[in-house]
Amino acid sequence: MNKPRILFWHRKDLRIFDNQALIKAFSLSNAITSTYIFDKNYSHDFNASSRAWFLGSSLQELGNNWKKMGSRLVMEEGDPVLIIPQLAKKINAKFVFWNRSIEPYEVNRDLKIKKNLEEQNIQVIETWDHLLVEPLKIFSGNNKPYSVYGPFYKNLKSKMNLLGSYYQDKVVFQFKDIDNKLKKN
Repeated sequence: MNKPRILFWHRKDLRIFDNQALIKAFSLSNAITSTYIFDKNYSHDFNASSRAWFLGSSLQELGNNWKKMGSRLVMEEGDPVLIIPQLAKKINAKFVFWNRSIEPYEVNRDLKIKKNLEEQNIQVIETWDHLLVEPLKIFSGNNKPYSVYGPFYKNLKSKMNLLGSYYQDKVVFQFKDIDNKLKKN
């Protein structure tokens, strides 16, 4: 299996370049179908007119970027717990990639999706992307999360080597992989 089919789920990471999970996905295969789901159970991303405008503009740009690369962004509305496994099965994905979230609703939702996908023998690959440092890599002196910014900032500055170079993983992707199975519907 040289080019396994991959489903890439965009969440708060509405970009192609400098996207850690997407970089890992492209290292496995260029047979990638991307999706964004308007989560009916979690409207925080579009519950105000300014947020909705920003999300709409960002999704339009993201869709255009996928088109330039010879693919497309599949947008759905509903419950990701149902939609992600259905879409993965529909395109015969062997892997589903996404960037991790830390909000309780999203963590619980992701666990349900991951369990469902694993039951279908579809591997889930998650990475940290939209945070400077993984939450479990920086703690206060008593090994608890910070509640005050000043000490957190000082510790973060001392751990800047954890971050790596901004451009170290920047990769230019080129592929012409349009998912014909989705076009039929």
